[in-house]
Amino acid sequence: MKQIIRIFLFIFLSLSIIVGAFVIDNAGLIPWLYVPLQYSDITMLIEGLILLAVFFLLEYRLYMRIFGKNFTLKKAIEIAKNAHKGQVDKAGKSYIEHSLYVMDQLRGREAKMTGILHDIVEDSNMTFEDLKKAGCPSKVITALKLVTHSKDYKGTEEEYIKFIQIIADLGNQLAIDVKFVDLTHNSDLSRLTKPTEKDLARVEKYRKSMEILKPLVSSYLKI
Repeated sequence: MKQIIRIFLFIFLSLSIIVGAFVIDNAGLIPWLYVPLQYSDITMLIEGLILLAVFFLLEYRLYMRIFGKNFTLKKAIEIAKNAHKGQVDKAGKSYIEHSLYVMDQLRGREAKMTGILHDIVEDSNMTFEDLKKAGCPSKVITALKLVTHSKDYKGTEEEYIKFIQIIADLGNQLAIDVKFVDLTHNSDLSRLTKPTEKDLARVEKYRKSMEILKPLVSSYLKI
C-alpha cells in the first residue's frame, strides 16, 4: 500500500513540475524546465524556482524509495538469519533468537534493523561493506560499527567498559538503545541451566555497563 502511495505521489509531483515550469514561462509551451529570463516579477520567479527545486527534491527521494534499493526490516531479518545460521548462544539455543529478542524490544524501523543486525559483523563473515551494498541505511551501519568490537578486542573488563563508555560519549541513540537491550538480555541468568563463576563475573561486567548507558536510553526502555 505504501509503495502505491509513493508511486501516486511521484506521478503527481512529476505533473506538478511540468505545470509549474509552464506557469513560470508566461509565453506558453516551453521545453522541459526552460524558464525565459524576461519574466517581469523577479520575486515570483525566485519563489517559483524554489518551489520547483523542492518538488524535484521530493520527487528524487520518492524515486529512490520506489526504484532504488529498498532495504526493509524483512530484508534485515533475512540477512541476520542467514548470517547466524547454525550458531547457538551460551544456553545452547539458536543464536537468532537473541537477535530477534533485541529487535522486538526496540521501537522504530532503524532501531529494529540495528537490533536484528547487531552481531552479524562480529559473529559472521558479513562485513559493513556487504551491508552497504545490500542497501542498509547509513544511519544503521554507523550504529552497528559502534556496537561491534574491533578485531583486536581482547575481552578484558577494562576494555569492555571503555567500549561502552565510547558508545555513551558519542551519544548515538540507536547504538545506546541496542546495546542496552543486548546487555539486558545477556544478563538474564535464567537463560542458563547452570550459571558458572565465569557467567556471574560476565553479568557483573554487563551490570556496570548498563549503569553507564541507562541514563541515556530512550524513555520507553527505562525500567
